[in-house]
Amino acid sequence: MLQRKYGSVVCVSGETYIIVGYRKQAFIYNGNILMTKVIGLGCFSTAVTGDFIALIDDVYQAICSAIALLGICGEVAERQGKGQGTPQFKILGKPYHITEQEFTGTLKLSENE
Repeated sequence: MLQRKYGSVVCVSGETYIIVGYRKQAFIYNGNILMTKVIGLGCFSTAVTGDFIALIDDVYQAICSAIALLGICGEVAERQGKGQGTPQFKILGKPYHITEQEFTGTLKLSENE
């Protein structure tokens, strides 16, 4: 309804991320419960999504890409994190060090058009 009313792309976060664009929607199944406990991750997500929108002409594609990246970073941080505070630093730092193989090998995405 929001997408139709305003003509914008809508992203809902949660266990499954749902991104709704004009006549298409994506479901991203990356991420974990740990991400709800990381202070500053919501602001970081907004900044990263804005960066992607600035660089990619297709807003729907930009949002899907940004959210997928953040979810994958959360999964990787959970696997690698040991000790208090470590997951936060790993999630926030991982986007700068992720490899294409890590990204494509971890991505869990389905799309409907």
